[in-house]
Amino acid sequence: MAAAEAGEYEEGYRAIINLIWSASGYLPVDRIELVVSEGRRRLAEVPAPGSIGPYLEVSVAMCLLVPSARWTEADTVLPPVDDPAQAASTRLALLAVAGGLAFRRGDARASTQLLGALQPLALASGELQRIIPMAAVVLPWLARAGEREELRSLTNEILALADRQWPAVLEAVPIARALAAAGEKDLLERTTESIRGTPDLAGNAQTALIAAEGLVALLQGRADEAVEQLERATERERRLGRTYPAACLELDLADALDGAGRADTAKKVRSRAASVLEPLGCVNPF
Repeated sequence: MAAAEAGEYEEGYRAIINLIWSASGYLPVDRIELVVSEGRRRLAEVPAPGSIGPYLEVSVAMCLLVPSARWTEADTVLPPVDDPAQAASTRLALLAVAGGLAFRRGDARASTQLLGALQPLALASGELQRIIPMAAVVLPWLARAGEREELRSLTNEILALADRQWPAVLEAVPIARALAAAGEKDLLERTTESIRGTPDLAGNAQTALIAAEGLVALLQGRADEAVEQLERATERERRLGRTYPAACLELDLADALDGAGRADTAKKVRSRAASVLEPLGCVNPF
């Protein structure tokens, strides 16, 4: 890396962080990790500065470890959530990762504390880079809790802020899945149209559109179309090494297969999803 060769170690670490975020949704997790490992090796003689070191670890957890179903590794690299000296960007990402993991594991107390703190902070930032990751964990949490009015209000706020400009590198599939799980067909259709209207749609946003179209079809009783779209979205996630999101989508795919009269295949798909979700202790698969 040029930064390391020039002795600009802080810039070198920033370059690693930028790579992680910009490559997500485009490159497989293992390829991103190879570059991250090489970058760290070249910078090894100087530790990451305290101002950005924790953000690097949170970025690794959010973009690489959690999607590839390596939650125990994520636990080990995440900094403490109660550090008062944390930079705002680190805290926002950390609350999303730690709160999301707590919710998925069924820890009601921790998820309420962390996600409850995350939502206003992310919205106050006004930045889609903070708001979309927040929505990807808070909307499923609200859906599971039956907080329909809050879910509708937050979704409307997100749609106004996103305004057909969904970032390609941010995961948005859980937003669509939360709306589908809550039976919010109108909001799901509006979200789908908003994503579809994004110019030069690519990466994670394109996967979100495919998944959302499949979920709309499923809610409208078009099971065969839902199967086709959800299979496409699942394969895109799997191809990138995003094992956990793929397993979550397989649950919806199994429902679509049941609707299409393919119960035997649905059973196999659910079993495959369970082989990923159960070892993680996942009780809220979003």
